[in-house]
Amino acid sequence: MVFTKQFILEALSESLAYLIKQGVQKKMVMQDDKGNDYLYDGEENRQKNIGSTIQAMKKIQDGTLSSSDDCFLEVTSAVFDKSCREHPASKKTDDDICCELIKQFPISTKRSSK
Repeated sequence: MVFTKQFILEALSESLAYLIKQGVQKKMVMQDDKGNDYLYDGEENRQKNIGSTIQAMKKIQDGTLSSSDDCFLEVTSAVFDKSCREHPASKKTDDDICCELIKQFPISTKRSSK
Protein backbone atom coordinates (compact mmCIF):
# COMPACT_ATOMS: atom_id res chain seq x y z
CA MET A 1 0.00 0.00 0.00
CA VAL A 2 1.36 3.40 -1.00
CA PHE A 3 0.23 6.39 1.00
CA THR A 4 -0.46 9.53 -1.01
CA LYS A 5 1.21 12.80 -0.18
CA GLN A 6 -2.26 14.21 0.54
CA PHE A 7 -3.09 11.38 2.99
CA ILE A 8 0.21 11.82 4.84
CA LEU A 9 -0.17 15.60 5.06
CA GLU A 10 -3.74 15.22 6.35
CA ALA A 11 -2.53 12.71 8.95
CA LEU A 12 0.23 15.07 10.09
CA SER A 13 -2.21 18.02 10.19
CA GLU A 14 -4.60 16.03 12.38
CA SER A 15 -1.73 15.04 14.65
CA LEU A 16 -0.54 18.65 14.91
CA ALA A 17 -4.07 19.85 15.71
CA TYR A 18 -4.28 17.26 18.49
CA LEU A 19 -0.92 18.30 19.95
CA ILE A 20 -1.94 21.95 19.97
CA LYS A 21 -5.39 21.22 21.41
CA GLN A 22 -3.78 19.19 24.22
CA GLY A 23 -2.51 22.36 25.83
CA VAL A 24 0.33 22.70 28.28
CA GLN A 25 1.42 19.40 29.77
CA LYS A 26 2.81 18.79 33.27
CA LYS A 27 5.98 17.30 34.59
CA MET A 28 5.48 14.01 36.35
CA VAL A 29 7.47 11.25 37.99
CA MET A 30 7.52 8.10 35.85
CA GLN A 31 9.23 4.73 36.18
CA ASP A 32 11.47 3.11 33.63
CA ASP A 33 11.31 -0.63 32.83
CA LYS A 34 13.68 -1.34 35.75
CA GLY A 35 11.47 0.47 38.27
CA ASN A 36 13.70 3.54 38.58
CA ASP A 37 11.93 6.88 38.99
CA TYR A 38 12.63 9.73 36.59
CA LEU A 39 11.10 13.13 35.87
CA TYR A 40 9.13 13.21 32.61
CA ASP A 41 8.59 16.68 31.16
CA GLY A 42 5.34 16.36 29.23
CA GLU A 43 5.45 19.91 27.88
CA GLU A 44 9.01 19.57 26.61
CA ASN A 45 7.99 16.35 24.86
CA ARG A 46 4.86 17.98 23.39
CA GLN A 47 6.90 20.91 22.03
CA LYS A 48 9.42 18.50 20.51
CA ASN A 49 6.59 16.54 18.86
CA ILE A 50 5.07 19.75 17.46
CA GLY A 51 8.44 20.73 15.96
CA SER A 52 9.01 17.27 14.50
CA THR A 53 5.51 17.21 13.00
CA ILE A 54 6.03 20.58 11.31
CA GLN A 55 9.44 19.43 10.04
CA ALA A 56 7.88 16.25 8.64
CA MET A 57 5.17 18.28 6.86
CA LYS A 58 7.83 20.47 5.21
CA LYS A 59 9.83 17.43 4.12
CA ILE A 60 6.74 15.74 2.67
CA GLN A 61 5.86 18.92 0.78
CA ASP A 62 9.31 19.37 -0.73
CA GLY A 63 9.88 15.66 -1.33
CA THR A 64 12.92 15.25 0.91
CA LEU A 65 11.57 12.93 3.62
CA SER A 66 13.75 9.92 4.35
CA SER A 67 13.09 7.09 6.77
CA SER A 68 16.38 8.05 8.46
CA ASP A 69 15.06 11.51 9.41
CA ASP A 70 14.36 12.18 13.08
CA CYS A 71 10.85 13.34 12.17
CA PHE A 72 10.01 10.04 10.42
CA LEU A 73 8.55 8.67 13.66
CA GLU A 74 5.95 11.45 13.60
CA VAL A 75 4.95 10.38 10.08
CA THR A 76 4.55 6.71 10.97
CA SER A 77 2.58 7.54 14.11
CA ALA A 78 0.25 10.00 12.34
CA VAL A 79 -0.34 7.70 9.36
CA PHE A 80 -1.04 4.73 11.65
CA ASP A 81 -3.53 6.75 13.73
CA LYS A 82 -5.34 8.07 10.64
CA SER A 83 -5.39 4.60 9.03
CA CYS A 84 -6.95 3.12 12.19
CA ARG A 85 -9.59 5.84 12.31
CA GLU A 86 -10.51 5.42 8.63
CA HIS A 87 -10.23 1.62 8.52
CA PRO A 88 -11.02 0.32 12.02
CA ALA A 89 -11.40 -3.28 10.79
CA SER A 90 -7.88 -3.31 9.34
CA LYS A 91 -5.48 -5.77 10.94
CA LYS A 92 -2.41 -3.68 10.08
CA THR A 93 -0.12 -3.00 13.01
CA ASP A 94 2.05 0.04 13.53
CA ASP A 95 5.00 -2.12 12.41
CA ASP A 96 3.19 -2.93 9.15
CA ILE A 97 2.58 0.76 8.48
CA CYS A 98 6.18 1.61 9.36
CA CYS A 99 7.53 -1.03 6.94
CA GLU A 100 5.30 0.29 4.16
CA LEU A 101 6.45 3.85 4.78
CA ILE A 102 10.13 2.81 4.87
CA LYS A 103 9.68 1.30 1.40
CA GLN A 104 8.06 4.53 0.24
CA PHE A 105 10.71 6.77 1.86
CA PRO A 106 13.98 4.82 1.84
CA ILE A 107 16.96 5.85 3.90
CA SER A 108 18.67 8.77 2.24
CA THR A 109 22.31 8.43 1.31
CA LYS A 110 22.56 12.13 0.41
CA ARG A 111 24.13 14.56 2.81
CA SER A 112 21.98 17.52 3.61
CA SER A 113 23.57 20.88 2.89
CA LYS A 114 23.08 23.35 5.72
